[in-house]
Amino acid sequence: MEAIVFKVLAIVLGAMLGIIGFFTAYFFKRLMDSTDELNQSVGRLDNSITGMNGIILANDDKFITYRQEHEKDHGAVERKLNKHSESILYHEKEIIRLKEKTLGT
Repeated sequence: MEAIVFKVLAIVLGAMLGIIGFFTAYFFKRLMDSTDELNQSVGRLDNSITGMNGIILANDDKFITYRQEHEKDHGAVERKLNKHSESILYHEKEIIRLKEKTLGT
């Protein structure tokens, strides 16, 4: 009788160990699959970030070039505006002088 109990107990324990082993292997495989998928996603994200950094650096270079080109033009525009301002002031003074001359006479 004890032999039958031990055989039944051995079968039950064997089945339980088999089930535990199956679930352990199943979840370990899922863990490995999800880890691989996560590594692929991180790789794609890294490629995207690298591409975006390239775009940002290219735009920075364009902006620096644009600013350098327009700083040269900025000086010329400032000189022209100053000349126009001086001309306007001169004309305003002339208008005032002519007004005083015509109203004063």
